[in-house]
Amino acid sequence: AVAGAKGVSSLVPFMGEFFNDLVPEIYRSSKQKSMIDFLNGICSQFEKDNLKSEDFANMKKELSDPSNYEYMSTILDSVFFSKSARCRAILGIICSKYMSKKDIPYEDLIIIEALKDLLDIELDIIPQIYSVATTKAKDINGKGSFYIYYDPKDVVVNTTFSKMKKLNLIGSHAEAITSKSPNGWHGNITSVTEKLVDYIE
Repeated sequence: AVAGAKGVSSLVPFMGEFFNDLVPEIYRSSKQKSMIDFLNGICSQFEKDNLKSEDFANMKKELSDPSNYEYMSTILDSVFFSKSARCRAILGIICSKYMSKKDIPYEDLIIIEALKDLLDIELDIIPQIYSVATTKAKDINGKGSFYIYYDPKDVVVNTTFSKMKKLNLIGSHAEAITSKSPNGWHGNITSVTEKLVDYIE
């Protein structure tokens, strides 16, 4: 039985003191690790782009402009609440692209928000879903509409697909079709889907 159901446990003061000492250290360590993952993503993109010292000087000037604070705080919010090192690195890549620009495309805004909630195992599955979807897609209104058979017992794939729908990473009309056998998922490939897969790969 939970001690709190009948009153406060005599251990609460001790545990309170214990966690008062421990939690700040865990929090600092976690945030430091998150920032390192994020910075690794930025640096990988900088190296890919062969940036020079003057490029960094221009970026620093741009980032000092208060008009950039909002999008930077949006990205950092996702960094600190992300559950995945790879997601934080992708956020760094996205951030590096817009350090000297004022506007972030809608697709990237959706992806920035979604990366808070994705796990590493889901990042592995998303390109697989996309690959199967594109081979089965028919061009309807300029977007790929697909139907994918799935194993109802495959919890990871089913959960990933549900999450992609919820986070607007696939077409908003995507839905599970359980009236057929075998079961399947139906949805639409969008520019957000394509851009996320590009970042993952």
